Amino acid sequence: MEKAKEYYERALILNPFLTATRIELAKISLRQSEAQKAVNLCLKNLEIVNNDTQTIFLLISIFTSQKDLVNLNKYVSGFIDTQNDPELLTVLGKFLAKNNVPQLARDCFAKAAKLK
Repeated sequence: MEKAKEYYERALILNPFLTATRIELAKISLRQSEAQKAVNLCLKNLEIVNNDTQTIFLLISIFTSQKDLVNLNKYVSGFIDTQNDPELLTVLGKFLAKNNVPQLARDCFAKAAKLK
């Protein structure tokens, strides 16, 4: 895992706009119990590509596991407000329901139903 981490870090030095690389680095940080570092990497991605779905889903997953309801609500609500794909909203709703966040799950399902 350390070799992969070094590879991703070098790749970002060469091209700081590689959002997929930053996501992989964030996942490694999570596996190494460095949740805040993973969050910071995700936030950097959102500076580069606003509303990047993969990055937002990873942030939501982190905030769900950390039980950070303030940030979870912020990013889920923002995603719901800007998303027009009922399938993505349904996927997120299922994830939230499975992780015992029923109100936000209902909000996802409600928006998805309006869009269908």
